[in-house]
Amino acid sequence: MMFSRMRKGTNVIVAIIAISFVGGMLYAGGTSLFGNTATAAVAVVNGTPIPYTAFYQVYFNTLQQQQLYGQPISGQMLGQIQYYALDQLINQQLLFQAAEKAKIKVEEAAVNERYQAIQDSYSSKELFEEDLRNSGLTADSLKTILRDSLKIEQLQAEILKDVQVTEAEIKEAFEEVNARHILIRPEDDSDGAKEAARRQAEQLLAELAAGADFAELAKEHSDDPGSGAAGGELGWFGRGRMVEPFEKAAFAAAVGEIVGPVESQFGYHIIQVTDRKEAEGDEFEQAKEDLRQQLLQQKNRERLNKWFAEVKAEAKIEIKDPAILGHKLMLEGAYQEAVDAYQKALKDYDSDPYLHSSLAQAYQRLGEMELALEHYQVA
Repeated sequence: MMFSRMRKGTNVIVAIIAISFVGGMLYAGGTSLFGNTATAAVAVVNGTPIPYTAFYQVYFNTLQQQQLYGQPISGQMLGQIQYYALDQLINQQLLFQAAEKAKIKVEEAAVNERYQAIQDSYSSKELFEEDLRNSGLTADSLKTILRDSLKIEQLQAEILKDVQVTEAEIKEAFEEVNARHILIRPEDDSDGAKEAARRQAEQLLAELAAGADFAELAKEHSDDPGSGAAGGELGWFGRGRMVEPFEKAAFAAAVGEIVGPVESQFGYHIIQVTDRKEAEGDEFEQAKEDLRQQLLQQKNRERLNKWFAEVKAEAKIEIKDPAILGHKLMLEGAYQEAVDAYQKALKDYDSDPYLHSSLAQAYQRLGEMELALEHYQVA
């Protein structure tokens, strides 16, 4: 459903259509634009069926988007795209159900306002209506999309209403240190190897305390190939860039101070902070608002992801299509279950080369190379 001509404002509806397809907004709570289709359900979400008509709209639109961006699509990718398309519909259905459960209501004035804003972006009402027709939409169906979208926006706003960013968090996000280190990595995971690495680190600490050159010791002894040759230099870094024990030690150290041995999953570190940027002065004041917004967006994402993961974990989701179920199981690493699903799909579509190829992949992951080769040959 792409337009043959691009005009002023057309990109607005293209964006709406892309969101609708990829986000599944063309199917919402059984009141999709396709009506109460009599076709079989590709999946059922908490008792609500998702029809194949909606699935194929999202699937073909996703393929089209891939092609528009010049991304080649291999046969092996088709299965993943199919599951991705269905997963978007499932996610949208869960969001819609959550909005209904929360009794989210949308004022019709808000729907009309957003609808009018789209229409006003066109040079004329006639062009807007023509593009609606070309996209397979009507005024009512576009308003249905906008109404459902507004419901989900309000639901998300309710979930995020108490998310805040503190002054301390902004300061921590601004602060950086410039540091260098020496890493002593144990030869293996045994207690003896770890103890030997720790003793070596302590010996190097003693040499540094006696006046040895940090850069020379790093070049000679550090097991970090990235920084060792550069005298242990790591450059500037903020919080969240290093493993936790290393980060805590580095940000707690004074400039010039040598600390260690600090144990991490990589081994034992000797750390020296050579400079630091504190959260103060004009530079900090100028960066505060941008940092606040960045942290707020990050917290919002984390809150929404956590909330939605819980919603999805509690949902009853049944994928009816055995081929798509097989693709899902492959992505999850459940290869034997994927074999069973693909075999079931092949009972109805034995001439589908992609199904044989997918089954061959599943057998290959299980180490069943003869069966894998057999189905690769059929494919």
